[in-house]
This record gives sequence, structure tokens and C-alpha cells, in this order.
Amino acid sequence: MLQRIECIVGLFLIAILVVPHEKWNNIYNVAIALFLVFLIFINTVIQRHWMFNFKALDYTLILFMTAVAVSFATSMNISSSIKYLLFYIACFLFVLVIVSTVKNENSLQTIIEMMLFGITVIGLFGLWQSISGAVVFDPSLTDVEMNQGMPGRIYATMSNPNNFGEILIMALPFYVSVILNSKTFFKKMVFIAMALPPALALFLTGSRSSWIGFAVSVVVITFLLNKRLLPFILLGGVMMIPFLPQYVYKRILTIFRASQDTSAQTRIKILQTVEPMLKEYMVSGVGLGSDIFRQLIQNYKLYTKAVPPHTHILYLQIWIEIGLVGIITFVWYIYRTIKNSVIGIYNSSQCLKTILAAGTAALCGILVTSLVEYSWYYPRVMVMFWVLLGILASATYLAELKSRKLSEMD
Repeated sequence: MLQRIECIVGLFLIAILVVPHEKWNNIYNVAIALFLVFLIFINTVIQRHWMFNFKALDYTLILFMTAVAVSFATSMNISSSIKYLLFYIACFLFVLVIVSTVKNENSLQTIIEMMLFGITVIGLFGLWQSISGAVVFDPSLTDVEMNQGMPGRIYATMSNPNNFGEILIMALPFYVSVILNSKTFFKKMVFIAMALPPALALFLTGSRSSWIGFAVSVVVITFLLNKRLLPFILLGGVMMIPFLPQYVYKRILTIFRASQDTSAQTRIKILQTVEPMLKEYMVSGVGLGSDIFRQLIQNYKLYTKAVPPHTHILYLQIWIEIGLVGIITFVWYIYRTIKNSVIGIYNSSQCLKTILAAGTAALCGILVTSLVEYSWYYPRVMVMFWVLLGILASATYLAELKSRKLSEMD
């Protein structure tokens, strides 16, 4: 069983996705990461060819994690930062586990396919919530006046619709890679069918930021795999809008009426509140975790009716928590990840090419969504973000190995 440890990783990813929110404890993320590391350690003892593959980790990731450690050590409230440090450690370990587990294209493909099985399950659950009427319209999540007639926003096993949408946009591009890499017509049809529930569920989340992120990911994967199809994809997307359900069409139109939308106005007020705090702590940061943010933000003039739980922008939250070094090393790491992935697309096998294209598209999608959402606020979304980075790191490493072998043969 330990020789096929990628199956164990895949099973745990399914568990992370399908366990309902009310039965999930965020400490499970940490426990799963530690257990998987333990299994790999056992493999390094009993099998000579097994090792922790630190070579696959980019140095900028180490720099970012060092900044995280320093931020914890200098936190304004270390006791409040401990659990967030554990979340970061779990995310780093997930990356290490994936790059250490993946030995070839088949093992990487196995992890992706098992993850997509979990995505299909929660997609079906979300559709059931919509069809059965289990989810009612919640005025705390949606502007009532601008979204009349909109049904309840589904969330499946996650804590809210935005979290569910973020999970979906990080996974949907991988259906394309699996379909293109499948060697049989039957398997292609199976994964096309599996992709439909989560794709439909994405619309039913009502998450506008996730819709935009998904649109970006579609453009990116088309550009990377066959840029000649890009005009047809863009034209098809525009032509599809009038045929969308009326409430979806109305929801899209609210994007262009931000001045009237309560959600957009709340975000603007949060930024006004955060601005003086950022000026004061922009170099050092306040320490890990949104708990410290909530504690300190009350010392400033609040433009919102209630204390904001976070900044609603991933990059701004990282900057305030970890400081200037933290945001610089994070952006640097993301830049190098995308750069190396794109280079790998043009220097790898067809299988790795599609995986890298899908991963890059998914990463671009969630990065765009994170411009208006603090996508790490829910730890399960944070874990899947780093699982995505682990998949990209593994595929990039395999592409580099193949390129190196070919150059040695020449």
C-alpha cells in the first residue's frame, strides 16, 4: 500500500472535500498533513529509492515560509497566532508530500483524478441542495434589491458559497487535462460527465468573484493549449450570456453596478478602515492570523457597522499579517511558479503539458478571485490552494527531469 502512496494522498484529498462543514474540524488538515509525512518517512526507511523531494521546492517558497516563521515569532499576540502557524505548516507539508509522492506522470495523474472524484461528489451535493430547496435565500450573503428572484446560494460541504466557488475554480481546469490525457473514449466520456455537476454548481454558488476567476482560467488554459481557439471561446462566452438563467444574468450585471451593491460598498469601507493600519504595520506586520487583525482593527476608526473579520483581499491580508517581506516573497513565489509552469509546458510531454496548463489556469483563476476575497480565511480552501501549488511543483519537476535526460542523451 505504501508503494502506491499517491492513492492514500488522493483518498485524504477526497475526505477534505466531501466531509460536511458542520462535521469538519480545521485541525484535521494539520493531522492529515502530519500523517502523510509520517507515511513518507516510513517509506524512506523501508525503501531505498524513497526520499523527501526538497529539490522540487522553489527557493522562494522557503523564503516565504521563513517570513511566516518570523511573523509568528514577532507576533503581537503569539497565542492567537499558534493555530495559524499550524495551518501554514500543514500547507507547506502538503506541498512537500505531493512532490515527494509523485514519481512519474501516472502517480500525478492518479492524485488529480481522485481529487476530481471528490469535486464531482460535492458538485452533485450542491446540485441536490439547489433542486431540493435545502438552501434558502440569505439576505446576509446577497443584496436583496439587486438580486430579486435569486434562489438560495449553494455551498455543498463548505462554510459558504464563496468558499465553495473558490474550491471549484481551482479544480475545474483539471477536468480538461484528464479528458485530454485519457487514452480511451470511454474514460473521456466519464470525465466529461463528471465535470458537469461542479460546472453547473459554480453558477449556483452565486459567487461573482468565482465566476470571473473561472472565466480567466478558461482564457488562460485555452491560450496555453491552443491559442487559435481563443476568439471562438471568447465569442462563445459572450453569446452564452443571454441564455443564462435570469437570476444569473442579473447577478452578472451587478458587477457593473458596484456603487449600488452593498457587498461592494462594504469592501470599500473595510479598505478605508484598513488603510491607516497598513501604514502603521506595513513593514513588520501584526502577526499571523485574522484573530489579531480583528483585535487591532478596533483601535482605528471603523467605517463599517461591525468589526470586519479580514481585509477581503488575500494579498492585503498577507501584507498586514506577515509584513513587507511576506508579501514580496509570496508574490515572488507565485511569479516563479507561473513562469516555471509556462516554461515546462513548452518543454514536456503531452501529459505534463496539459496538467501544467490546467494548473496554471486554475492558479490564475484563484489569484484573480483573491483580489476581492480573502480566499485563505477558510482553511480547507487554503489547503486546496497549496495542493494546487504542490501539483504544479511536481509537474514542473518532472518536466525538468525529462528535459535534462533528453539534453544528456543529445
